[in-house]
Amino acid sequence: MDDNLSRLGERQFEDLCRALAIHVLGAGLLVFGDGPDGGREATFDGPVTYPGSMQPWNGYVVLQAKYRRKGVGNNDIRWLSDQVKHEFKTWFAPARQRSRAGRRPEYLIVTTNVRLSSVPGYGKDKIRELMDGYARQLGLKDFALWDGDQLSAYLNVYPNVRASFSHLITPGDVLAKVLDVVGQASDSGSPLITRATGNDLAAVAGAGSAAASRRRTWRLVPVESCSAFELGVHPTLEPAGELPRLPRYIARDHDSTLCAQLRRAAEHGGGSVVVLGDSSTGKSRSLYEACRHVLAGWPILLAEDSDGIRQARAESSQRMVMWLDDTPSPRFLAPGGLTASDIAVWTSNESTDGPTIVIHVLWPAVYQEIAAAPTACIIESRPVPDPWRTARECLGLAKEPALSVSDRITSAERQRASALAAETGDARLHAALDDGHFGFAQHLAGAPQVIDRWKLGQGSQPYGAAVITAAVDLTRLGVQVLSRELLAAAMATYLTDEQFAEAPPGAVDSALQYATAKLRGGVRALHPRRGSQLGEDGGFVLNDYLQQRGELERHYVPVPTALWEVLELQVTDMELLSSLALAADDRGLTEQALPLLLRTYMIDEECSWRLTYLFMLQGREDRLRELSGEGVGAALWGIVWLMISRGRLENLIQQWGDEAVSQDGWYNLAEMLYRRGDEATLRKLMDTGHGEGRFYLVWLLKDQHREVDLESMADAGGQDAQMKLAKLYEEQGRIDEAIGEYDDLIGNGDGDFPDEAARSLAGLLARTGRREELKEWMVQADAESYRIPRMHYAQLLWSEQRVDDLRDLVKADDSRFPELVRFARLLSHLGLVDELRELAEKHPSAARGELHRAFAAAGAEQELRALSRENKSASDTHRHLLEMLARQGREADIRQMAHAGDREARQMLVEVLAREGRSAEIKAMAAAGDPAACRHRQNQFQRPETLLGSFSIKNT
Repeated sequence: MDDNLSRLGERQFEDLCRALAIHVLGAGLLVFGDGPDGGREATFDGPVTYPGSMQPWNGYVVLQAKYRRKGVGNNDIRWLSDQVKHEFKTWFAPARQRSRAGRRPEYLIVTTNVRLSSVPGYGKDKIRELMDGYARQLGLKDFALWDGDQLSAYLNVYPNVRASFSHLITPGDVLAKVLDVVGQASDSGSPLITRATGNDLAAVAGAGSAAASRRRTWRLVPVESCSAFELGVHPTLEPAGELPRLPRYIARDHDSTLCAQLRRAAEHGGGSVVVLGDSSTGKSRSLYEACRHVLAGWPILLAEDSDGIRQARAESSQRMVMWLDDTPSPRFLAPGGLTASDIAVWTSNESTDGPTIVIHVLWPAVYQEIAAAPTACIIESRPVPDPWRTARECLGLAKEPALSVSDRITSAERQRASALAAETGDARLHAALDDGHFGFAQHLAGAPQVIDRWKLGQGSQPYGAAVITAAVDLTRLGVQVLSRELLAAAMATYLTDEQFAEAPPGAVDSALQYATAKLRGGVRALHPRRGSQLGEDGGFVLNDYLQQRGELERHYVPVPTALWEVLELQVTDMELLSSLALAADDRGLTEQALPLLLRTYMIDEECSWRLTYLFMLQGREDRLRELSGEGVGAALWGIVWLMISRGRLENLIQQWGDEAVSQDGWYNLAEMLYRRGDEATLRKLMDTGHGEGRFYLVWLLKDQHREVDLESMADAGGQDAQMKLAKLYEEQGRIDEAIGEYDDLIGNGDGDFPDEAARSLAGLLARTGRREELKEWMVQADAESYRIPRMHYAQLLWSEQRVDDLRDLVKADDSRFPELVRFARLLSHLGLVDELRELAEKHPSAARGELHRAFAAAGAEQELRALSRENKSASDTHRHLLEMLARQGREADIRQMAHAGDREARQMLVEVLAREGRSAEIKAMAAAGDPAACRHRQNQFQRPETLLGSFSIKNT
């Protein structure tokens, strides 16, 4: 339920946040009433299980509420940004009462009634990015943002809190209560039921019709009575004779590990279990059997979406298994879905009568995509779009590694299957064992039937095969539900001219009948979806095995150009249209992307940026000014970029600093002036109070060796100039003078300058081999728990290959991660593999990567392949294997792995092609939609020198 938090006043909103914090953090919360609160609505001091048992907070927590009256529109982000900036700056201000008398928080929670967009890189991500920068300056250990959506999620978990605030009670709530009372009265024979007429109840029902008519999208099913097919187990081929529809289970080698994980989660009050496997590998069957074996008596929660999960937890607090099947594509972990806070609360056993076990089921490729860190945005340093951040946090709550289900059975599993086939005489098992092309589980799930339907149809039923191919490509583009009209229009783009001209009457109907026909075992290439009412067309979804196999076979095949025109005409969902616009632009299909971007730039900020880039490349300042007049902040940034690139600086100062462009964006534009060596304009910016002008001016003076100017600014109190002066002395070999400046900044500097100077000094001592000075400083700093000198001392020992000294340093305190990493690197560099192996066993996170690097340097291919197979969810081993193949010039092997669906191999293939300057091949791969090639194209396009070069061509 989405609560209208703006109906609350500021006082009530603060009370609501305190009440929820008591439930989330614990009863030890100290609440502050009206009056000066020192920037605190409430505080908590001590250990809490929030945000999860893996990384619980332990320290001084401050809660601060920010209430916006009738907050609507894009200005909500700006308002909240200003509020956050003000709060943090107040903590920094030494003259403020909060800083003088108050205790600085170790953890901070900011709550707001504003609902922030889940668009990757904006909304929630933008505020988190802002808070993250200030949090590091303030020295926070962690922070949290509870926006309107998050508060509503907590209210669903703690409905008693909602009931305490009358403004949050809806007509639907009243109706539910009335019907509950009426039902109780009817059961007890009370005359109350006779006094409530039908019209009376109808009036109440009319007031709460939206809530009352909401269809329940979840159900709890006892594990003993739950059908395997309800949990995603594929129907198998029809049995002969009286054999059951579902063959007897063949124990898998991973069953003991899976059962142990479920058992530990149940015994420890709840937890998360992650299971990975491609389509039709038996992962759902393994989970089904494991739950029946370990969790007898537990109910399984089956829901259609995240809202259904939240509704279920709001209405039932019993123990349960929460089955989150995010195959073939995420539903529950999709952007805007469940959050780590949701799952942490449910699995903490604090708000329930029994433990909750969350089971995540994902395809490996999706898991890798979620786990991968986003690539940086090179221009306009705004928050990097990270659509899977929340999903990554959810999966991170699992205490044990993800369990991978292989697409092939082992020799032991094959023996058990053969024995069962002989015992039961089940011909299905014999046929699956004899299938040398498809895997055992894939054969049982009907994979050969759907693939043959697609492949053989290309000769016997080209129109039906065209529909299936269109469905494969549309699903690749993110269109999950395929309407009849969309498939009919898309089919035509996959026909040859001859097939199109000779299409018989009713070709579309016969093609759809072919694609949706039931095959052996009830499988179909396209599955009809249930409509909202009887007889209504609900569209179609692609068979998940066909989706996965189709993605592999057509990964490097571009979709027909005409398909983009079909999508522009057929798709009405604006969120999907935004996604398609970005997909076309990622592929470099400017002609196809432009009309889609023009339809979506006002509802999707990333689309507004992409449209800005296109107009910038075309030199269309007129179009950018039109967009700017419509309130598109990206367009103003593009206008200023064009002004600088064209040398039109006369009106630059008047444009500078507009709030439509982020502060990072203005810094990025100031960097352009620095690259051009435009000292005069940078000085004008500095003189008019723009800090980015001064920031790049001192850089420019240092680069130009303007020692006198830097000394003048430093003498006037400019610590930034003093830092650059010390750097200049370093470059000139005047080491003692540089040390003097750094020492002065360490002792007398403000803000971040002492720490920056300390890091620079430690690095300088290490680079110049002043080992004894650095060692003496390290001993002094260790006493004050300051680790920077120790890190650089370890770096110096590494550079001098003093392995004995570095070993002694690590043994003295083996809890220091940076020193362990440098020791591991030195062992790898010296080829001391046995000692490195021992170190990796003791400190895997610090040394395992270097051990794998050593294997790669030694050409230990088989060992790397074995390690990669053992832990498919970890990419470092596989990355070293691919780097070794690349060094050996084995492009064909990398290409074969890439075509087989290996995500890391696809990335490595692009890197190999880029190193060899084969940009045309990368461009073709990007046009087909390969993510690695698309990222490479975007990064090349977004480089400042590339954009400037493009503008220079346009200007001439």
